[in-house]
Amino acid sequence: MPLCPRCRSLSVTMVATRLGTEDALGCPHCRGIFVTYEHLATIRAGRDAEAVAAADQAAQASVPVAIDTFDSVPLLCAHCTQPMAIERVTVREQTVRIDRCATHGVFLDAHELTAIAPDPKERSVAWDVLEAIGFVGMFFS
Repeated sequence: MPLCPRCRSLSVTMVATRLGTEDALGCPHCRGIFVTYEHLATIRAGRDAEAVAAADQAAQASVPVAIDTFDSVPLLCAHCTQPMAIERVTVREQTVRIDRCATHGVFLDAHELTAIAPDPKERSVAWDVLEAIGFVGMFFS
């Protein structure tokens, strides 16, 4: 199994985990998750609210991991180990760092999926920001 992008220096292996209606890779240490673009699109469309709830529940049990949102060192993709692009979005006055591999998907730290998931009552500001930086247009129709 691949190493967690966030906990790589600790040699923490990610594990296959059920995230809503699909499988994803989860870190048992930091509770970060690696999701494919297809699954993220399903979540964005509001068709997998169960994934957001599961990620939030796992995040509640997470070990606090120091994350510097403004760190400029790229994490390595859990699948191909190539450096991932760093995108920063502001959601509800909080900056969220999203690490994305152009090929395999995105790594989200604990609580980030909940932060960027669309609000069922209104369009999420985070998705507007992702679209503004061209991220959504690259991978979602």
